[in-house]
Amino acid sequence: MICLMTSEKKHSCVNKMGKKKEKIEYELQPIVKKVLEEPFWPMTLETREVYSRLHDDHDGTFLGELNVTIGPDGDAWVYITGERPLTTLRFRSFSGGGQSLRVRNALLILAEAIRMDNEDKPIQKDRRNKNEEKNNECT
Repeated sequence: MICLMTSEKKHSCVNKMGKKKEKIEYELQPIVKKVLEEPFWPMTLETREVYSRLHDDHDGTFLGELNVTIGPDGDAWVYITGERPLTTLRFRSFSGGGQSLRVRNALLILAEAIRMDNEDKPIQKDRRNKNEEKNNECT
């Protein structure tokens, strides 16, 4: 089932064939916010374990994985492996041939968490750039 955001911040769902099933509308934001605001630990996760997923557009190379490791202190580490540094990975929606819909959903929640953190505690990039300029002037 595919759910699309409408202008009313509701979700309209359609089945795999792209036909509108019984129109279902619901508000997802409170659930996402609750997950993002409350500390939690999924009981199935282990520390120091690497959780990897191959992205959808590897074109038969089987290169390009998203990797997440949780350290013993609870910190999350995310890195990408692929054929070159800074490889981008694509996790498609179902209509785009997605093979990793749960990973895609988790990335949507990650993006919302980043948005919320940026809103609540913005990082002043301008100040960092000015400090770099000042350091360059001193040398």
